[in-house]
Amino acid sequence: MVHTPVLAASALVVNDGSVLLVKRRYEPYAGLWALPGGHVEPGETTEDAVKREVHEETGITLLDPRLYALVEYILYRGEEVLYHYVIAVYVATEFEGYLMAGDDAEDVGFFDLGEITKVGNLTLTTAHVLRAYVDSGGEGFRHIVVALDEKEYGEEVRRVIASLGAGGGNPS
Repeated sequence: MVHTPVLAASALVVNDGSVLLVKRRYEPYAGLWALPGGHVEPGETTEDAVKREVHEETGITLLDPRLYALVEYILYRGEEVLYHYVIAVYVATEFEGYLMAGDDAEDVGFFDLGEITKVGNLTLTTAHVLRAYVDSGGEGFRHIVVALDEKEYGEEVRRVIASLGAGGGNPS
């Protein structure tokens, strides 16, 4: 079965060497830390979507988002594509408002980029984006592909697939 790729947007909000993460409230990946973001609505630009999603999840308003990466997250079962997300990742260093966990977030906070591997419990796409950002010093544009087979990745992929069958959301 072929699935149409789903468009999403997320933000890498950087402030004084720290990055903003949200702890996901709902599946897939409930309880894991991720970049704030979500689906792009019909007629909405990816930039408008990332601003809306960040505000809904964290309470802050982005002032200067710039496109940093395009992430493709693809799950396979053998030759079958189970789902394919295309995520426009924006970097922002300026924002206004007060940080608070919104509707989709269990918690929010800034984490030191130099210590990010110690956070643990990161979603796969978040881990890949943060590694690319740290390795590149935040420069240039990145195309990141995370392609996983259900057999090779085991329980985490099965959990995501099950939650998507139950109406789950964005894996970012």
